[in-house]
Amino acid sequence: MRPIKFRAKDALTGEYRYGDLVRRQGLRAKEIWQIVQNCGYYYVKSETVAQLVGFDKDGREVYEGDIVRSTFESAEAGRGMLTYDYKAHLSGYGTTKDGCWIPAEKFKELELIK
Repeated sequence: MRPIKFRAKDALTGEYRYGDLVRRQGLRAKEIWQIVQNCGYYYVKSETVAQLVGFDKDGREVYEGDIVRSTFESAEAGRGMLTYDYKAHLSGYGTTKDGCWIPAEKFKELELIK
């Protein structure tokens, strides 16, 4: 079972913060998003929030929207090595530009590239 963890860009510095996500109502009906990390709260940009999907072949964390790459030898004669890039989704799948799907449990066999 994968841990429930989030990543988002700090509203002040633009650096990624990792940890638990807190979303609450602020003054004047404005939503406030924060990442809780090592007993500290960091205000983050809501449009950058992504949940952990799984891990790649090197054990690196893969979050929603990250790109993972699969390279394999084609079974068709003369095609050589094929490379597909997948965009990670929280639904447990990744998609290529042409709509191909791959289950998230396969991410551990893939390489995180972005």
